[in-house]
Amino acid sequence: MRMFRTIGLATAIVLAVAVSAAAQSARPAPILEAHTGYAGFIDEVWIKRAIVGGAGRWFVSPRVAIGPEFLYLHGRNGEHDWTLTGNVSFDFWRESELRPVTPYLIAGGGLLSQTDIVGTGPFTSKDPTFSGGVGARIRLGRRAYIAPEFRMGFEPTVRIGVTVGVRTGR
Repeated sequence: MRMFRTIGLATAIVLAVAVSAAAQSARPAPILEAHTGYAGFIDEVWIKRAIVGGAGRWFVSPRVAIGPEFLYLHGRNGEHDWTLTGNVSFDFWRESELRPVTPYLIAGGGLLSQTDIVGTGPFTSKDPTFSGGVGARIRLGRRAYIAPEFRMGFEPTVRIGVTVGVRTGR
């Protein structure tokens, strides 16, 4: 029940941002992203995971974007996880040719599936997940960028990664 309330709250926030920003113009083109990096789960011992995944961002205003993200987290000995989240990002300023770096805030919520090896074999559990953090898009040209990013969240995690993004139009 708690998971549905969490997903409902995240959806309401995304819709509120989208509705309030719908009348604004000059929105940047959508973005497709590929992620890689490292995540660590804070438990009795530090649980380390390598990350690979992707995301999409659609701008609902010149500085606010929403979109889905899927990550696969690979551990050792067959342990693995995946997340499917909805993200909201806020750029500190509008992108321009005069500013090659655009810092941003990002937050997301969704579902985490964890598969661990226990005494009887693999065990999978699914829980809600939330994370928030900061990043900076560094332009590599007119449409491409690279973005280091840091997030913290619950299921208690720390995530450090690099995103490569490409604008799909304009």
